[in-house]
Amino acid sequence: MTMANPGFGALNTDLALAYRVRDTAAGKASKLLVLLHGVGGNEANFLDWADQVDHDTLLVLARGSLPMAPQQFAWFRVAFGAQGPVIVAAEAENSRLQLIRFIQNLQSK
Repeated sequence: MTMANPGFGALNTDLALAYRVRDTAAGKASKLLVLLHGVGGNEANFLDWADQVDHDTLLVLARGSLPMAPQQFAWFRVAFGAQGPVIVAAEAENSRLQLIRFIQNLQSK
């Protein structure tokens, strides 16, 4: 999948997280939807799916801040074992706080 998709601009890095925003229909958006990718993904995972969201919705695709590999990111590390997934709780909490600030800043733009 390419990073270019009609309606989405370049990767923004002006807030707490990197993100892409889809252009909305004429006028101000009436709703906000922020989509978060899974472990090892990135915001581009939702580019093709985004057409399913109403165009009066400000659609934001956020990128996890923890790099894993080229174009692969996470919100926190997780290990999958016989006892189930084990997360790095401090990273998960940091991501939660980043997301709160990020959404607050989006709403004030």
